[in-house]
Amino acid sequence: MKDQFKINLNRLWCAHIIDELIKNDIVDFFLCPGMRNAPLISAVLENEKINVHRGMDERAQAYQALGTSKVTGRASVLICTSGTAVANFYPAIIEASLTGTPLLVISADRPIELVKSGANQAIEQKGILTPYVANELHLPPPEEKLAPRALRKMIAHLISEGHIQKRPLHLNVPLREPLDLTPESISPDYLKQSVVAFENKQPATVTLLPQLSLSQKDQEILHARISKALHPLVVVGTLPSGKDKSSLIEWIDQSHSPLFLDATSGLKYRYPVGERALPGFDHPEVLRMIEDEGIDLILHIGGPVVSKHYYQFLSSHPEVEVIHVHDSFLMNDPSFSVDWRIFADPLDIMKSLPVVNGEMKKSLLESSKKLIVDKSKMIDEAPLSNPFVSKKLIDLIPDNSVLAIGNSMSIRSFDSYGSLTCRKDLTIISNRGASGIEGLVATTIGAAKALNKAATLVLGDVSLIHDLNSLSLLSPSSVPVRIIVLNNHGGGIFRLLPIAKDEKTLEMIETPHHYEFSSICQMFKLPYTKISTTQEYEKLCSVKVLNSELIEVAISNEDNDELYRKLKTIRIS
Repeated sequence: MKDQFKINLNRLWCAHIIDELIKNDIVDFFLCPGMRNAPLISAVLENEKINVHRGMDERAQAYQALGTSKVTGRASVLICTSGTAVANFYPAIIEASLTGTPLLVISADRPIELVKSGANQAIEQKGILTPYVANELHLPPPEEKLAPRALRKMIAHLISEGHIQKRPLHLNVPLREPLDLTPESISPDYLKQSVVAFENKQPATVTLLPQLSLSQKDQEILHARISKALHPLVVVGTLPSGKDKSSLIEWIDQSHSPLFLDATSGLKYRYPVGERALPGFDHPEVLRMIEDEGIDLILHIGGPVVSKHYYQFLSSHPEVEVIHVHDSFLMNDPSFSVDWRIFADPLDIMKSLPVVNGEMKKSLLESSKKLIVDKSKMIDEAPLSNPFVSKKLIDLIPDNSVLAIGNSMSIRSFDSYGSLTCRKDLTIISNRGASGIEGLVATTIGAAKALNKAATLVLGDVSLIHDLNSLSLLSPSSVPVRIIVLNNHGGGIFRLLPIAKDEKTLEMIETPHHYEFSSICQMFKLPYTKISTTQEYEKLCSVKVLNSELIEVAISNEDNDELYRKLKTIRIS
């Protein structure tokens, strides 16, 4: 135990907390400025085994931690001062909760006498994150009545709950003065107990989580359901970005059935359309093809899919049996169609899951190819548009790249594109839990740094405006991120929805603006390029990401709307 931890009880308690986290294999700490959390920050800085991430904006730090945890699978720690600081974590905590991403919020707090008396920067922090955390631990102010051993076991148990549920956690730490290096007496017995706790090489409580696999009985039940299906369909939804998918790939390669791969699965661009993979559900012809195929069983692997048309198909075809393999505590069944739920991480149990073999009409694959050929030709011949941006990037981006995709029109554009030739392994980063448009820059930076790989982020102009503070994280980052912002001057997706007929309301929800992003890049010393033609964009896609930069792609709403309208008119017969 280091001597500086003995200065006062605040410092010693915070040192116990951080040391226990490290012994539970937590290594990424995202620090936010403040005075009430100074003892916690000091304890973090005294440890050399961890990764320290500094930042001035709590919301950006939270999303950066989210991106890191998405690709590492480990809980990242967020440390903030008291007051509204912890509230700024909330959007990222919601996203983490809905996507099964582990995070640990440690909020410093005022003691109860300051909270209840209305002292400065004091709010009620107990329960502030309750709906979206697996559990929370609200400690008393440091006191010797709570032994180091007890303190650590409480923290170890909290961490185990996060591991089991794969959801965020909240640790609230009220601290009285002194918050600085003012000496305070600590009893010899308490210091002795502390030395024992620090010298212990393992966590205060070791929790062993069993590896999940299907029992022989469960395998027989599933085999009976799957084998009787004449025309099964395999749907792969959201999967963890950084987890090894080789067992799922092997299982897919052994199965024989039509295959729909969501953009967030990370596997969509590994399988060309027309071999087994189908185009996106967003086109009416695809829905007709599926109906003509007579699909009678769907094995849905992983989390939700982007396309609402998939869920509409399930709602209108209740006769289709649905088996869902996922480890989320959420229902994840907006169409109320799931008949069998296998509560397990699909990437852990694929070797014990029966393969899917069923008849597949040759016309289904031929129709899929024709649809993609016609769509590709129409996209290539049209002016610069969202579909062109996604198509060319997928066609030209190097294999094994990291691609982050923003929400709204961006993710839908990538999800609707399928290639006839593409066989690429891409790490896909997305925030599809609550599908918020904020925090995407920070999420990408966190993921890129954790992977130590350059990344490309494609997002809309309104999303970037919501996350401008995060551009400050690019300069200190040694890992480059290319940001491609599609500027259609505000909320273009609403023009593609029925609300477009309500012009008065449309103007308000579109958030129209006349901004461009050159000035903000100058402020953050970020290289900037503006692209206005398909030729310029195509040239960009083939250039490797070497430095952080912002590429602004000018999109005409009129041209974009016209292309989407024409794409819907394509017919396969």
